[in-house]
Amino acid sequence: MDYSVTVKKSGVKTLDDGRDWALSLPDEWFETKKYHFDGNDYGPFGKGTTPSKREYTLFWYPKKYVTAIALVTAIKKKKRIKALKGCVIELTMRNK
Repeated sequence: MDYSVTVKKSGVKTLDDGRDWALSLPDEWFETKKYHFDGNDYGPFGKGTTPSKREYTLFWYPKKYVTAIALVTAIKKKKRIKALKGCVIELTMRNK
């Protein structure tokens, strides 16, 4: 099984705003050895897309189910902090 955890923040007007938002989150979530943080994405871009519709997404690829659940639980425990207000948290499992 492969696991992925994503956190999406909508309405991020600039890439710098997205980076600042990510920096406001707890450092322990970005431990690559434990949770395997893999990076981020910002967009979409193109015709008809406004900055208010852009999202900043963070990606993790935990190696084990237990670790994926631990990360999601840690994120959900902090869901009430201002930085996570309105964010979407997803856990995806896929057969290899």
